[in-house]
Amino acid sequence: MAYFSLKFVEDVLFPDRPKSGDYGRHQNRVDPQIWIFQTCIWVAITLFTKMVVAIPLWVFRAPISAFSDVLFEPLSQSPQLTLLIVMVGWPAICNSWQYYVVDNFLKKSVNVLDEESYLI
Repeated sequence: MAYFSLKFVEDVLFPDRPKSGDYGRHQNRVDPQIWIFQTCIWVAITLFTKMVVAIPLWVFRAPISAFSDVLFEPLSQSPQLTLLIVMVGWPAICNSWQYYVVDNFLKKSVNVLDEESYLI
C-alpha cells in the first residue's frame, strides 16, 4: 500500500518534483529542500498506511484475539516464551522484512554510467 501511495503522490500529485531517492545532488551535495519534502511525504504516507491497517485491526479485534488464543495455545504453559516471540522475535522478523522492501523502492536506481557522476 505504501508503494502505491508513493507512486500516486510522485506521478499524480507532484509529477514535476524529483522522484524518491533523487535528492537533487549537485556537486555531491544533497538539496535539503528536496530531502525535507520527500521525508514529509513519506511520513504522511506512513501515517496513512498505519491508519488503514489499524482500523480493521480495531474493528476485528475480537476474532483476531480468538485466533491468537488458538495459535498460542501450545505455549500456554510458557508465558515467557510467548512474550519473547510476540515482543521480540516476530517484530524483529517483520521490521527487517519491511526495511528491506521499503528500502528497495525508496532508493533511486543508479545506472553504472550515472554512478560515476556521484563519485568524488
